[in-house]
Amino acid sequence: MPKTKLDRMGQRWDIDFRLKEVRQYLSEKVQQARRIVYKLGQAVAGTGVDGVLKSTSSVPTIVSEGSSPKSINDVGLNTV
Repeated sequence: MPKTKLDRMGQRWDIDFRLKEVRQYLSEKVQQARRIVYKLGQAVAGTGVDGVLKSTSSVPTIVSEGSSPKSINDVGLNTV
């Protein structure tokens, strides 16, 4: 949940948000941060990644099922 909506925590809106939107929302943020690191060459601890992930206290890590990707292109980083 974005920090700007913490006052709604525990309400029906919060439950619906957590069930329907959080995974997609966080996934998009993590993918954006990974593009900043891998395509733009910025540091993980840099301002670009921080600007994308700070509001959700996330990290640019992806947990994948099965084996590890063989290259950066295998995790969907073909475009910026």
